[in-house]
Amino acid sequence: MSKVFIEISQIVKDHKIKYAFGIPGGGKSLELIDALTQQGIKFITTHHEASAAIMAGTIGNLSNSFGLCISIKGPGITNMVPGISLCHFENFPIISICESYDDKINYSSKHKGLNHARLTKEISKENIFFNSNDKNFLKAIETSKKSTKGPVIFNLADGENNSLVKDINVFDDKIDFQQIKKYKKPLIILGSTKIEKNIIEKIKQLKIPIFTTLAAKGFIDEKLNYIAGIYTGVGKKISPEFSLIKNSDFIIGINIKDNELLSTVPFNSKSISIKTFNNDKVSGFDTHKFVKSDELDNFLLFLQSYEWGKNQIKKSKKRLLEYLLKDNKFLPSNIFASLSDYFQRNLRFVLDTGYFCTVAEHIVLAKRKDLFLCAANSRYMGTSIPMGISASLFDKKTPTVIIFGDGGVGMYISEIKIAIEKELPILFVLISDKGFGSILKRARNLNLNISPLKIKNPSWLNIFKEFGVDGMKVVNENDLDIALKNWNNKPFYIECFFEEIDYESMVSKLRD
Repeated sequence: MSKVFIEISQIVKDHKIKYAFGIPGGGKSLELIDALTQQGIKFITTHHEASAAIMAGTIGNLSNSFGLCISIKGPGITNMVPGISLCHFENFPIISICESYDDKINYSSKHKGLNHARLTKEISKENIFFNSNDKNFLKAIETSKKSTKGPVIFNLADGENNSLVKDINVFDDKIDFQQIKKYKKPLIILGSTKIEKNIIEKIKQLKIPIFTTLAAKGFIDEKLNYIAGIYTGVGKKISPEFSLIKNSDFIIGINIKDNELLSTVPFNSKSISIKTFNNDKVSGFDTHKFVKSDELDNFLLFLQSYEWGKNQIKKSKKRLLEYLLKDNKFLPSNIFASLSDYFQRNLRFVLDTGYFCTVAEHIVLAKRKDLFLCAANSRYMGTSIPMGISASLFDKKTPTVIIFGDGGVGMYISEIKIAIEKELPILFVLISDKGFGSILKRARNLNLNISPLKIKNPSWLNIFKEFGVDGMKVVNENDLDIALKNWNNKPFYIECFFEEIDYESMVSKLRD
């Protein structure tokens, strides 16, 4: 075994990384996996390479460190691309280790030859070559974690490193406090990019409305009085962002990345975007400043003199809750509300994408960022199953509910075998309207053919049972109560079916 692989595995252990994910190859990756396992790092063999990257990225995000996934060259890393892409969009720090050829060869003449740097150019921060040097691995760790986090490709071969993201240090802007003094109703929108703990604590002490992007949900306990909920940029009349943005005269964006908002149309009122990291301008803000953390710190102290919005937040949340739980109809909102009440917030929600996710992001209140996970920036379909399984591996003490729709359930379903093998405390939930809800609604509005968007047999109950996961069908709240009582903190499955028209219209006043 290569001495450098032993050194790399020791580095992984020193960073307190407990898991690596992937599908072994017969080359250098096999030696590396052996070295990792000898250091006590558990290698989880996934059923698809994309799952490995999603699982590694989720743990990297939860641990504030990095995740580790391993594949073979060519087809292996090609299969991993969707998972690497998810980590790119969500800013999850991972190192994707892949077997490779030296970069000076003619790739087309080699078995499974492929230029990994070209393949992953748009979705990775850097392509780093092994060069039999553990210092290059340390560089990969640093690159994945610094500034805006993201994926790094680590090739088990010799070659020239290829940096794909350039960091520019621009932290010389100042905040004009005298100019801001004329405003009476400031409002904060907090983004997910890394921010110091003391800054978060100061934001929590403010008595002005505070929104977070979906990616920052749970950064601050959402039951606090001045936490107004999720800001997307496209909230309609019933959403808290609609009324509170309208009543505010000064909007303050803090550490928001471009892709965290569904729309960056400029606000009507004066606004400022403050960032303590290097990234492009968010076009929704009139002014844009790169400031050091101490400048932001002083600004938050300045904002402590303001107080407004507490009653408006309370009223808007009440109005939204009444809307989502209207008419006593059985809808996804009932599922989320019942789960939250049943477990008294000691529950992790991991969601796929769809109308049901729109409901959950508003009705589920997260007290910590690790208790609400989803593909917040990319809305990447199919990711909730591998994401939820790795989150449960990372923290087995917290029960995890993995929620997916008709479109996302089948993509990585084979990974539930890992949940069974490890006896993870997971409840799998299918939210079904027997089709592709949001797309169905659009097709109907345009008088298009809806048959490609309908699912003839939406049930997965028998398939889960064949895997060894018990489950039941849920069509009302009584069924749901029975299901929750039957869940014994081992893998369990429920499928919930809703009337398609009710399902399609449930967010009509909330968001398109």
